[in-house]
Amino acid sequence: SSCSLCVRRWFMIKPEAFSNMLWQLPGGLLIAYDIVMIPMQSFNMDELLVFQMVNFIAAVYWTMDIVHSFFICYEDYGRLIDDPWQVASNYVKSWFLPDLLIVLLDWLLLLGA
Repeated sequence: SSCSLCVRRWFMIKPEAFSNMLWQLPGGLLIAYDIVMIPMQSFNMDELLVFQMVNFIAAVYWTMDIVHSFFICYEDYGRLIDDPWQVASNYVKSWFLPDLLIVLLDWLLLLGA
């Protein structure tokens, strides 16, 4: 359909696109932060304002990353899949549920629920 073509042209992102690499850079930094900071939680460092701010920024980033993931094309047997419905279906069937559960847990811990 013409709507699908419009979405492909304006919103679908190739995995190797520079904008996608820029988007994923903070994600890599946040993973490195978690690797260092999760063991440090036993020292109650997460009570400091700076760590609370970083944790909030991380939760916002990972929440936005879920939305971003619905627009990342993928390869299937060497063929680039850029159909929005196929991309969304593939994401929902693969990483969506783990991503969603982790992000929800982040927000619950952050908001103290």
